[in-house]
Amino acid sequence: MAERRARLRDGAAGTSLVYLTGTYGISAGIITGDRLWRGARGLAGDVGHIMLDPGGKRCVCGRSGCFETRAGLAGIVRTALAGHRRRGPARSLADAVEETVRLAHGGDSTVLDALAEAGRWLGRGAAVVSALLDPGAVVLGGHYARLAPWMLDPAREAYAAAVLTPGGEAPGLEVSMLGPWGPVEGAALSVLLALTEGSLPLPGPVS
Repeated sequence: MAERRARLRDGAAGTSLVYLTGTYGISAGIITGDRLWRGARGLAGDVGHIMLDPGGKRCVCGRSGCFETRAGLAGIVRTALAGHRRRGPARSLADAVEETVRLAHGGDSTVLDALAEAGRWLGRGAAVVSALLDPGAVVLGGHYARLAPWMLDPAREAYAAAVLTPGGEAPGLEVSMLGPWGPVEGAALSVLLALTEGSLPLPGPVS
């Protein structure tokens, strides 16, 4: 396992990986051949609406039991903080995640149970994505990195039980080392790369 993580850090799995976002829903950044795969209409990676639990919770899409109802960040913090409602302005998602982290560090049993259960569903969903795309690794990013101390072990256990890789080692389920800042850094880097490759014009002189 340590060797696999070292290879991921060194970029060995970078030619083929799936990055699961931990933001409002669940989307997948699909990297193949060192390039982002966008799909025919630019919609590739909308994995949050894969149906995992047909008898489960109602999703914003109108169906029931979608991946993101079980392991999306909004659902996770809603369940974790259900017994900790407060008056005043509604929390932002980032604030709710921070409150969840604080309570988890304090050993709140309701929060810990919610994170463990969400982690199990995250692992099951990651196994479905892995079976469909056969990546070199599945990487959890965004706010998942903040919640990884409580979600990752149950996620890996469920992932290992569900993933199928005949004749080979299962792809790793890892946490992004960039944490919640990964998408921001990636967006900034994409602009810099476009400038250096000439696909975006360089800014003119400031008068």
